[in-house]
Amino acid sequence: MTASARKRYYLSALLAAGLLSAFSFQFFSLFGQAPDWWTQQGVIDPAATPDDYAAANIGQLKHIATQATAEMNAKLPGGAGEAINALVTSWQQPPAEGVTHDDFAALNLGQLKAVAKLFYDRLAVAGYGGPPLADGQPYPWPSDASGTDNYALANIGQIKHVFSFTVPSGPPGFVDTDGNGIDDNWELAHFGQIGIDPTADPDNDGLSNLAEFLAGADPNAAAESVPPASLNLIVYSP
Repeated sequence: MTASARKRYYLSALLAAGLLSAFSFQFFSLFGQAPDWWTQQGVIDPAATPDDYAAANIGQLKHIATQATAEMNAKLPGGAGEAINALVTSWQQPPAEGVTHDDFAALNLGQLKAVAKLFYDRLAVAGYGGPPLADGQPYPWPSDASGTDNYALANIGQIKHVFSFTVPSGPPGFVDTDGNGIDDNWELAHFGQIGIDPTADPDNDGLSNLAEFLAGADPNAAAESVPPASLNLIVYSP
Protein backbone atom coordinates (compact mmCIF):
# COMPACT_ATOMS: atom_id res chain seq x y z
CA MET A 1 0.00 0.00 0.00
CA THR A 2 1.41 3.38 -0.96
CA ALA A 3 1.78 6.21 1.57
CA SER A 4 -1.10 8.17 0.01
CA ALA A 5 -3.34 5.11 -0.05
CA ARG A 6 -2.48 4.36 3.57
CA LYS A 7 -3.42 7.92 4.59
CA ARG A 8 -6.77 7.58 2.82
CA TYR A 9 -7.31 4.27 4.60
CA TYR A 10 -6.67 5.73 8.06
CA LEU A 11 -8.82 8.76 7.34
CA SER A 12 -11.69 6.63 6.08
CA ALA A 13 -11.43 4.34 9.08
CA LEU A 14 -11.45 7.22 11.55
CA LEU A 15 -14.35 8.95 9.85
CA ALA A 16 -16.33 5.72 9.72
CA ALA A 17 -15.79 5.19 13.44
CA GLY A 18 -16.81 8.75 14.25
CA LEU A 19 -13.45 9.39 15.89
CA LEU A 20 -12.26 12.36 13.87
CA SER A 21 -13.41 15.85 14.82
CA ALA A 22 -12.62 18.39 12.12
CA PHE A 23 -14.01 21.12 14.36
CA SER A 24 -11.43 20.69 17.11
CA PHE A 25 -8.11 20.27 15.32
CA GLN A 26 -6.52 20.87 11.97
CA PHE A 27 -4.17 18.36 10.42
CA PHE A 28 -0.55 19.45 10.38
CA SER A 29 -0.28 18.49 6.72
CA LEU A 30 -2.72 21.32 6.00
CA PHE A 31 -0.95 23.77 8.29
CA GLY A 32 2.60 24.54 7.26
CA GLN A 33 6.28 24.02 7.85
CA ALA A 34 7.66 22.32 10.94
CA PRO A 35 9.36 24.63 13.48
CA ASP A 36 13.16 24.44 13.60
CA TRP A 37 13.22 23.01 17.11
CA TRP A 38 11.68 19.76 15.88
CA THR A 39 14.90 18.99 14.03
CA GLN A 40 17.19 20.46 16.68
CA GLN A 41 15.55 18.48 19.49
CA GLY A 42 15.14 15.25 17.51
CA VAL A 43 11.35 15.31 17.40
CA ILE A 44 11.07 13.82 13.93
CA ASP A 45 13.07 11.44 11.80
CA PRO A 46 13.83 13.27 8.52
CA ALA A 47 14.30 9.93 6.77
CA ALA A 48 10.89 8.60 7.75
CA THR A 49 7.79 8.98 5.58
CA PRO A 50 5.20 11.19 7.33
CA ASP A 51 1.90 9.49 8.12
CA ASP A 52 -0.14 12.23 9.75
CA TYR A 53 -3.41 10.31 9.67
CA ALA A 54 -2.03 7.36 11.64
CA ALA A 55 -3.40 6.89 15.15
CA ALA A 56 -1.15 8.35 17.87
CA ASN A 57 -0.10 6.74 21.13
CA ILE A 58 0.81 7.99 24.62
CA GLY A 59 4.54 7.50 24.05
CA GLN A 60 4.54 9.77 21.00
CA LEU A 61 2.89 12.56 22.99
CA LYS A 62 5.42 12.10 25.80
CA HIS A 63 8.29 12.27 23.33
CA ILE A 64 7.31 15.54 21.65
CA ALA A 65 6.30 17.11 24.98
CA THR A 66 9.67 16.15 26.49
CA GLN A 67 11.53 17.74 23.58
CA ALA A 68 9.33 20.86 23.77
CA THR A 69 10.25 21.10 27.45
CA ALA A 70 13.95 20.94 26.61
CA GLU A 71 13.48 23.71 24.04
CA MET A 72 11.66 25.91 26.56
CA ASN A 73 14.26 25.28 29.24
CA ALA A 74 16.98 26.32 26.80
CA LYS A 75 15.31 29.46 25.46
CA LEU A 76 12.83 30.92 27.93
CA PRO A 77 13.99 32.85 31.00
CA GLY A 78 12.63 30.69 33.79
CA GLY A 79 12.49 27.68 31.50
CA ALA A 80 9.39 25.60 30.91
CA GLY A 81 8.21 26.19 34.46
CA GLU A 82 7.54 23.99 37.47
CA ALA A 83 4.35 22.33 36.24
CA ILE A 84 5.76 21.17 32.90
CA ASN A 85 9.10 20.04 34.30
CA ALA A 86 7.37 18.13 37.09
CA LEU A 87 5.13 16.37 34.56
CA VAL A 88 8.02 15.33 32.32
CA THR A 89 10.06 14.19 35.33
CA SER A 90 7.15 12.04 36.51
CA TRP A 91 7.17 10.22 33.18
CA GLN A 92 10.78 9.21 33.78
CA GLN A 93 10.14 7.77 37.24
CA PRO A 94 9.19 4.14 37.94
CA PRO A 95 5.41 3.80 38.16
CA ALA A 96 3.76 3.56 41.55
CA GLU A 97 2.62 0.17 42.78
CA GLY A 98 -0.40 -0.99 40.84
CA VAL A 99 0.18 1.58 38.08
CA THR A 100 1.57 0.77 34.64
CA HIS A 101 3.09 3.05 32.03
CA ASP A 102 1.61 1.94 28.73
CA ASP A 103 3.29 4.17 26.16
CA PHE A 104 1.79 2.15 23.33
CA ALA A 105 -1.78 2.83 24.49
CA ALA A 106 -3.94 4.90 22.15
CA LEU A 107 -3.99 8.65 22.77
CA ASN A 108 -7.27 10.54 22.91
CA LEU A 109 -7.92 14.23 22.26
CA GLY A 110 -8.63 14.98 25.91
CA GLN A 111 -5.20 13.70 26.93
CA LEU A 112 -3.54 15.70 24.15
CA LYS A 113 -5.36 18.88 25.21
CA ALA A 114 -4.55 18.38 28.90
CA VAL A 115 -0.80 18.16 28.25
CA ALA A 116 -0.71 20.86 25.57
CA LYS A 117 -2.60 23.32 27.79
CA LEU A 118 0.38 23.49 30.16
CA PHE A 119 2.64 24.54 27.29
CA TYR A 120 0.29 27.22 25.98
CA ASP A 121 -0.21 28.62 29.48
CA ARG A 122 3.57 28.95 29.76
CA LEU A 123 3.84 30.48 26.28
CA ALA A 124 1.14 33.00 27.20
CA VAL A 125 3.31 34.25 30.07
CA ALA A 126 6.08 34.78 27.52
CA GLY A 127 3.72 36.80 25.34
CA TYR A 128 3.46 34.24 22.55
CA GLY A 129 0.50 34.45 20.18
CA GLY A 130 1.87 32.94 16.98
CA PRO A 131 0.92 29.80 15.03
CA PRO A 132 -0.89 27.55 15.51
CA LEU A 133 -2.97 29.97 17.61
CA ALA A 134 -5.77 31.84 15.90
CA ASP A 135 -6.19 35.53 16.73
CA GLY A 136 -7.21 35.93 20.35
CA GLN A 137 -7.35 32.20 21.06
CA PRO A 138 -5.34 30.91 24.06
CA TYR A 139 -5.24 27.33 22.75
CA PRO A 140 -5.20 25.76 19.27
CA TRP A 141 -8.71 24.38 19.66
CA PRO A 142 -12.04 26.25 19.88
CA SER A 143 -12.62 27.89 23.26
CA ASP A 144 -16.33 27.06 23.02
CA ALA A 145 -15.74 23.36 22.36
CA SER A 146 -18.09 21.19 24.39
CA GLY A 147 -15.45 18.59 25.18
CA THR A 148 -17.63 15.80 23.85
CA ASP A 149 -14.83 14.79 21.49
CA ASN A 150 -12.24 14.39 24.25
CA TYR A 151 -12.55 10.60 24.09
CA ALA A 152 -12.00 10.53 20.33
CA LEU A 153 -8.69 9.08 19.21
CA ALA A 154 -5.94 11.54 18.26
CA ASN A 155 -3.70 11.11 15.25
CA ILE A 156 -0.11 12.05 14.46
CA GLY A 157 -1.11 15.15 12.51
CA GLN A 158 -3.04 16.52 15.46
CA ILE A 159 -0.05 16.11 17.79
CA LYS A 160 2.12 17.88 15.22
CA HIS A 161 -0.38 20.70 14.86
CA VAL A 162 -0.66 21.33 18.58
CA PHE A 163 3.12 21.30 19.11
CA SER A 164 3.99 23.35 16.01
CA PHE A 165 4.57 26.52 18.06
CA THR A 166 7.87 28.39 17.99
CA VAL A 167 9.49 28.87 21.39
CA PRO A 168 10.38 32.58 21.73
CA SER A 169 13.94 33.44 22.64
CA GLY A 170 14.91 35.63 25.55
CA PRO A 171 15.70 39.34 25.24
CA PRO A 172 18.55 40.56 22.99
CA GLY A 173 21.82 39.30 24.42
CA PHE A 174 20.14 36.62 26.54
CA VAL A 175 22.35 33.51 26.63
CA ASP A 176 21.59 30.44 28.72
CA THR A 177 24.07 27.73 27.75
CA ASP A 178 23.44 25.67 30.89
CA GLY A 179 19.65 25.69 30.46
CA ASN A 180 18.83 26.82 34.01
CA GLY A 181 16.67 29.75 32.87
CA ILE A 182 19.17 32.39 34.05
CA ASP A 183 21.25 34.57 31.75
CA ASP A 184 24.90 33.49 31.68
CA ASN A 185 26.13 37.08 31.98
CA TRP A 186 24.04 37.58 35.13
CA GLU A 187 25.47 34.39 36.62
CA LEU A 188 29.03 35.48 35.85
CA ALA A 189 28.44 38.95 37.28
CA HIS A 190 27.04 37.65 40.57
CA PHE A 191 28.73 34.26 41.01
CA GLY A 192 31.76 34.26 38.71
CA GLN A 193 30.55 31.11 36.96
CA ILE A 194 27.58 29.65 35.14
CA GLY A 195 25.63 26.54 36.04
CA ILE A 196 24.36 27.78 39.40
CA ASP A 197 21.36 26.14 41.03
CA PRO A 198 18.31 28.23 40.07
CA THR A 199 16.44 27.03 43.18
CA ALA A 200 19.19 27.96 45.67
CA ASP A 201 18.86 31.00 47.95
CA PRO A 202 22.39 32.05 49.00
CA ASP A 203 21.26 35.23 50.80
CA ASN A 204 18.41 33.44 52.63
CA ASP A 205 15.82 36.08 51.79
CA GLY A 206 13.21 33.60 50.57
CA LEU A 207 13.88 34.25 46.89
CA SER A 208 15.58 31.67 44.69
CA ASN A 209 18.35 32.62 42.30
CA LEU A 210 15.85 32.38 39.45
CA ALA A 211 13.39 34.66 41.26
CA GLU A 212 16.19 37.15 41.96
CA PHE A 213 17.15 37.13 38.27
CA LEU A 214 13.57 37.66 37.10
CA ALA A 215 13.08 40.45 39.67
CA GLY A 216 16.38 42.16 38.77
CA ALA A 217 17.61 41.77 42.36
CA ASP A 218 21.01 40.94 43.86
CA PRO A 219 21.11 37.22 44.79
CA ASN A 220 23.88 37.81 47.33
CA ALA A 221 22.17 40.62 49.25
CA ALA A 222 19.02 39.86 51.19
CA ALA A 223 16.12 41.90 49.92
CA GLU A 224 14.38 43.92 52.62
CA SER A 225 11.23 43.95 50.53
CA VAL A 226 10.41 42.92 47.01
CA PRO A 227 7.04 44.06 45.66
CA PRO A 228 5.14 40.82 44.92
CA ALA A 229 3.98 42.18 41.57
CA SER A 230 7.57 42.55 40.40
CA LEU A 231 7.96 38.79 40.35
CA ASN A 232 5.09 38.48 37.88
CA LEU A 233 6.33 41.00 35.34
CA ILE A 234 7.15 39.87 31.84
CA VAL A 235 10.77 40.96 31.74
CA TYR A 236 11.30 40.60 28.00
CA SER A 237 9.45 40.91 24.73
CA PRO A 238 9.82 37.89 22.43
